[in-house]
Amino acid sequence: MSPPERRLSSVPLAVIAPRGEFDLDSLPPLQAQIDTALADHTGVILDASGITFADSMFLRLLLTTHQRTDLA
Repeated sequence: MSPPERRLSSVPLAVIAPRGEFDLDSLPPLQAQIDTALADHTGVILDASGITFADSMFLRLLLTTHQRTDLA
């Protein structure tokens, strides 16, 4: 059995590493950064190790970003 075929993009993924707390009021700059990254890349790697607090609006941002990206 051979491993599944992987399709690689010619454009590398963007890496975003936000820091601090994220809620409804602090999400717009991160959303803008993700939007900018997705304009030039097929996906985004979000390094969440520096996030100290995230509410449900942050989780919504993760889900909608995941739905917008190329998952193939």
